[in-house]
Amino acid sequence: MDFPQQLEACVKQAIQALSRFIAPLHFQNTAVVETMQYGALLCGKRLRHFL
Repeated sequence: MDFPQQLEACVKQAIQALSRFIAPLHFQNTAVVETMQYGALLCGKRLRHFL
C-alpha cells in the first residue's frame, strides 16, 4: 500500500471515529453540534492539520 492509500485509509478511520463521537450527543440539532459536524465531517476544513 503506497502513501496516498494509507493516508486515505487514515482519513476514513478518523471520519468514522468522529462520527461515532458526535452521533450520540444528547443535544443534537443545536448550533454547537451542527458546527461540529460541519467542521469535522462535511465541507468545513475537516481537520486539515491531520489531512
